[in-house]
Amino acid sequence: MKKDLILYHGSNKAVLNPSVNKSKITNDFGNGFYLTADRDQAIKWAKRKAYLGGVPTLNVYCLLDVDSDLNFLRFNADLEWVKFIIMNRTHSLPNSKYFKQDIIYGPIADGRLFTVIRDVKHGKMTLNEALIKMKPNAYAKQYCLKTKKALLHLKFIGKEYF
Repeated sequence: MKKDLILYHGSNKAVLNPSVNKSKITNDFGNGFYLTADRDQAIKWAKRKAYLGGVPTLNVYCLLDVDSDLNFLRFNADLEWVKFIIMNRTHSLPNSKYFKQDIIYGPIADGRLFTVIRDVKHGKMTLNEALIKMKPNAYAKQYCLKTKKALLHLKFIGKEYF
């Protein structure tokens, strides 16, 4: 991974002081502060969030010195990724290596995820079939900062309104 990264967070307001505790625990990678290196994806997130109020806001950050002392877990679009997302979405995470991560990185799951999870849970679909249905290659990657330690490496650069 590169030393410093420019990342974006789409919201309905400026986020000068991000928190790891404000997102839903049922997001792809659980609770944390979500960012992407894909500017267009972040703008879509901002517009979606502002639909019910606020102003679509693209927050721009620099993630500094990532190679330093942070525990970093990288997912590919594979079965481990599918299992991890399903565990988060169904609140069934066991004690594991996942709790020791400062940053988790990987594909964003497709919006049809709830149907896929239901079908896997009820034995109507295998994990291999779920991987195909979730179409991770068509979507941007996401970074989830899981700890306050990770947030210390995040520097707010600015914001743009849409």
